[in-house]
This record gives sequence, C-alpha cells and structure tokens, in this order.
Amino acid sequence: MGAGRATFGPHTIAHEGEDHRHAYDELFWVLSGNIAVPGCGKGNGKAGPGEFIVVPAGQEHHLTNRTDRSCTVLWMLLGRKR
Repeated sequence: MGAGRATFGPHTIAHEGEDHRHAYDELFWVLSGNIAVPGCGKGNGKAGPGEFIVVPAGQEHHLTNRTDRSCTVLWMLLGRKR
C-alpha cells in the first residue's frame, strides 16, 4: 500500500512504454487540471478537479494529460488484492 501526490506536465503519458500495473486497486483523485486513464472509470477514464478514477488491480494503466496545463493528483493504492 502507499499514497502520494504527483504532477503531470502538459501532453504527458505516465509510464509510457512500460507494462504498469499493481496487485492492488489504485485511486487517483484530481486536485487540479484534467487527466485521463483510458479504459478506466466512467467517461472513458476522464476526470477533472474533485473527481476520481479507480484502476482495478492488475489492469495496465497510464495516466494521460492531453491538455496544455499541468494536472496534480493524489494517488492511493487501496490494498484490496484481487
């Protein structure tokens, strides 16, 4: 389990080119800006300030900022092993 804060610059893809996944569900709560996690959550995984996205355990994911502004999120591994 773990938690932290991350900022993604404009037009970035986190962990691009990697097989990025966890044994636990992961939650991303958007503090500022807009982020997408394709294939996750409602609205095709798009979230803005005050919204969150949950990535199920074992699902590959890459936070994507397609905007011209930075995005800051709080992330938390939820500890529900599946």
